[in-house]
Amino acid sequence: MINNNYKVSDSSIYKNSNPFPHCVIKDLWDDDFLSDILNEFNNFKNWEGIVTTYGAQAKKFCYSPEKLPSKVLKFLNYLNSKDFISIIENITGRKKLNSRQ
Repeated sequence: MINNNYKVSDSSIYKNSNPFPHCVIKDLWDDDFLSDILNEFNNFKNWEGIVTTYGAQAKKFCYSPEKLPSKVLKFLNYLNSKDFISIIENITGRKKLNSRQ
């Protein structure tokens, strides 16, 4: 899923970027895995609803993770994992991003 050869711009670039702190992480995701996720997402029909609000047209939602396709769920779980959060903490210099304090 993740490409271990990814390249992160220096954390000082993140902290000093304008108009807000940001950076680019090159080659973070495995292209084949992202293609699989896109295919699963495009073929998913079990949405719990669709809403149109200011700035969002026909936004689909699913509150039940167990309904999501397997690779989509795996990706979302990884984004919330200690491993991925640690990567973000190292880039941003902010600790305990997963804390609910």
